[in-house]
Amino acid sequence: MKTESSRRMFLQAGLSLPAAAFVIPPGILEAALQQPGKKKPPVFQEPSGYPDTGKYGKYVIKEPYAKYHQLENVTVSPRQLMADCIITHQVFYKPEVIIDWPHKHDFVEIIACLGTNPMDCREFDAEIEWCLGEEREPHLIRVPTVVSMVKGLYHGPIEIKKINKPFIFLEVMLTSGYGAPIMLPKPKAGA
Repeated sequence: MKTESSRRMFLQAGLSLPAAAFVIPPGILEAALQQPGKKKPPVFQEPSGYPDTGKYGKYVIKEPYAKYHQLENVTVSPRQLMADCIITHQVFYKPEVIIDWPHKHDFVEIIACLGTNPMDCREFDAEIEWCLGEEREPHLIRVPTVVSMVKGLYHGPIEIKKINKPFIFLEVMLTSGYGAPIMLPKPKAGA
């Protein structure tokens, strides 16, 4: 039996050779096959991953990888979860400006900053400046912290100022799709 295939389906599925323990996530595969000189704007990358077998295998998503910041991470999409939710697990190991200007969403976003020592959940050796609201009220994170950004709450800038040990950035977005955020208007020159 012949199955239909297309470049789009191939890029969405990624390349997986399980016997060789070789996986190329869709976003990386697409980037590798892009024509020179045609640069796409950054968008929410559809994570890789595949369902398990069996009657209920569709509820078990294996190897859901994507890359947004410093390292490859584990991410699952609303389509994969069959729910209005996106979950992303990233690890940061060096200073970085995660968000450079305040923005807001029309959904709830919850982010946990957690240490990476499985034997001590209190260990956290980084410093993050996290601003909330239109006033950009700064909050300094130096301990494991969960930030709940309700629908419509401006957040940012978010900057990792110092990092001595990698930390986990666990993000849960209660939405069926990550659209363009609503940016806080920048002040007019001379105002």
